[in-house]
Amino acid sequence: MKIIIPANRKRFPLILVISFFLTFGGAYNITREISEGLEKISYLTCAILLLPGFFFILSLFEFLKTRFDKNAVLIISDTGINDNLSIFSCGEIKWTDIWGVQIITSLNTDFLVIKVFDAMKYIKNKNFLQQYILKRLVRKTGSPIVISQFRIDYVLQELEQIIIAHKK
Repeated sequence: MKIIIPANRKRFPLILVISFFLTFGGAYNITREISEGLEKISYLTCAILLLPGFFFILSLFEFLKTRFDKNAVLIISDTGINDNLSIFSCGEIKWTDIWGVQIITSLNTDFLVIKVFDAMKYIKNKNFLQQYILKRLVRKTGSPIVISQFRIDYVLQELEQIIIAHKK
């Protein structure tokens, strides 16, 4: 039996929009300082541009994957869970690696956390940026596999029950 849960392609990319405007504001400040003839651009101005620019690029890739990638789904099968919802997804998770499922709430958003025995198994083959983000998720939630309610077109409580039933 295979259950395919699609990504939520209708959600508004709020982080993308906010980071775009912050990046635009930082670029405006730099061009203003250059046009005023300042010899050096301040470190603060560079930080104002670089940090939101970094988030803009990340959120753009995330948005493009969610919106246009046909493989951006969560698949629950007899062998395990295949998480391909995000650019930070862990991929195939075997049932033998899963020891629990929990719904947590943070910033008024529900998250489904799939607890695994060895989190580093799913982190070690990723690039530096993915490893950094996934390690932060492990520190915050105890697992690198975290699914937001806004990321999928499915009710998290039902998904939790499906995973618990498959695990047994």
